[in-house]
This record gives sequence, C-alpha cells and structure tokens, in this order.
Amino acid sequence: HFKPPYNPWDQRLCAVPDADFFKDISAGRASIVTGHIERFTPAGIQMKSGEHVDADAIIIATGLKLKMMGGIDFTVDGKPVDVSDHLVFKGLMLDGIPNYSFAIGYTNSSWTLKVGLVCGYLCKLLKEMDRQGKTVCIPRRPEGEIVTRPLMDFGAGYVKRAVASMPKQGDDYPWEMSSDYTTDIALFKRGKVIDPALELF
Repeated sequence: HFKPPYNPWDQRLCAVPDADFFKDISAGRASIVTGHIERFTPAGIQMKSGEHVDADAIIIATGLKLKMMGGIDFTVDGKPVDVSDHLVFKGLMLDGIPNYSFAIGYTNSSWTLKVGLVCGYLCKLLKEMDRQGKTVCIPRRPEGEIVTRPLMDFGAGYVKRAVASMPKQGDDYPWEMSSDYTTDIALFKRGKVIDPALELF
C-alpha cells in the first residue's frame, strides 16, 4: 500500500496529524485496498486484480472538476471575458480585468502560506490606491510576444483536466507564478507595491 505510480509532490501529499487513520487500521475498523477499479457491482467493487471489495456504500472521491474563478462570468466594457486568454499578474490579478483579485496557494507546500502573502500584498495595494485617491487598478500585459505556460504545473488529474480553462502565466516577473515561499516574501513583502505593469486611475 501507499506506493503510488508517481513521485512525491507530483501530486499532493496527504497528512494525518493525529494518526487516527492509522489507529483505525490497527484496530481493524478500516482496511486499505490498493489497485485499479474494473467495475462496480451490485455488492461493491470489482478490482482489476480479480479481488472483490464488498461495500454497503461507495463514495466517489475522484474526478474533481475545478471551476476557475468560482465560475464567474466576467465582462469588461460589456464584452465577455475568457480568463484562459489572460495572464496572471503576481499570481493574484488578471491582465486587462480591473479591480479583481484572487488567491491560489502553493501545491508544493501549505496552501495558505501563499494565500497569506497575496492577501497582505492586496491590502497594501488597496491602502496605496486609497492614499493616491485612485479607485481602479488594472494589470496591463506587456507589448509584443510573451512566452506563456499553464498556470499550475501540477500532475494531479483534476488540475490537468482544468488547464484549458485556466489563465496563463508568463516566463518572467511579474507574470510568472512563483511557487517558492522565500522568493514570494521578497516579492510581496519587500517589493514595490505599485508595479510598473499596474495602471491606476
């Protein structure tokens, strides 16, 4: 058991902080079956190995479908916006879309480490806008060609299925999505609040 066909961090690692999962296995209240499902039967699950797993109830916990930006239908100046055509600015805003921010955490560490940095930066940005008397903030994509790649470089199936609907990232700051906490501390806590790519009015 627990020998997946991928390396650590290719997909998220699960943690059991209070070890209750292992206590239940040791006590015989739970068991683990590792393998591939061939089909569902009236009495449970038929595995490709030939083993049959009896089940009173089956919870389908795979096949998660990500809904980017919560499924918001964006419009700018009355025109619909497809977020997959846009670049991510510092991992929290989209080019050409005014006054909109979001937070995507780390896939290689605690999700909330990145979210905390993003929220802190956003608060500083709003405070600076208020100080300047500005009410609109729009990240502007640089002129000319820019190399793009998927927003999330993560091998989980639910991410791979959603890549086509995700915004893109560039290959250089501030359009590149950092996955390194030390780098992000410098960018969000010590870096300039008003980046040259931001238009305020």
